[in-house]
Amino acid sequence: MLKLNIPSSHLGFALNPYESEYPSLHEGLGFAVVPAVQGNGFPALDYSKNAYMATTIGAPSYSAGVLSQALRFNGSSDGLSFGTPLVSDSGPYPGSMVCWVRPNVTNQGGTIWGISNSATTGDNNVIELRFTGAARIQMRTETSVAQSIGFYSAGVWYCVGCTFVSQSDRSLWLDGVFQASNATSQNKTGLNITTIGYRSRPTPDTYFNGDIAGVLFYNRILSGDEMRLFYNVPFAPFVQSRRIYGFSVPAGGAAFPPNSLALTGVGI
Repeated sequence: MLKLNIPSSHLGFALNPYESEYPSLHEGLGFAVVPAVQGNGFPALDYSKNAYMATTIGAPSYSAGVLSQALRFNGSSDGLSFGTPLVSDSGPYPGSMVCWVRPNVTNQGGTIWGISNSATTGDNNVIELRFTGAARIQMRTETSVAQSIGFYSAGVWYCVGCTFVSQSDRSLWLDGVFQASNATSQNKTGLNITTIGYRSRPTPDTYFNGDIAGVLFYNRILSGDEMRLFYNVPFAPFVQSRRIYGFSVPAGGAAFPPNSLALTGVGI
């Protein structure tokens, strides 16, 4: 066996928790959608071990982001759809979501991330994080909301986080600071689609106008310290430590290097 000392940042996708400098941020990670390398055929990739792939709605473009680059949504027809809620059909309980967003305008509301019933008109089967026309950030379940304390500005990056402890316990975080909670009981059913940049209903709406650099969802509750870490070290979930990897030389005189290598961590 050959052993190579290579930085794991050169590997295509996020590796296992024991290879990370921030191992706790891999625990319970359901999906981690970030913009893909421009020109590789995918606008966004899921860097979690689940490798969910999004369907493009409209034509999101690339822009500069906190994590190297971001996807820009035009506020009228752009979005990403996963065609599955990626969580239970009754909601993301227990779960947490964190994302990096930059609105282009302050007078247009828009959905950043949401799960919904694509066949239902109205707000009765929607759980979403959105910007409001009143220039606040809002975590919304039907008509029950937890809303940011301050107003947001156009052209500024924000780290927004939500925790969904139960159907009657939800909280909103902004730039590592707790904002508000909402305890109104919301019992959802039939949630069948996850979207980024818009809300899916029989007629899609509330398109987001701005940039999204990453959306991560966890099937556990993030702590306050973890919310602050996301804000202070935006790339923390994707940081990998330098490790030693090994692979076997193909037998029988096969061409080297082979078309693909199965890399296995073998020690610090």
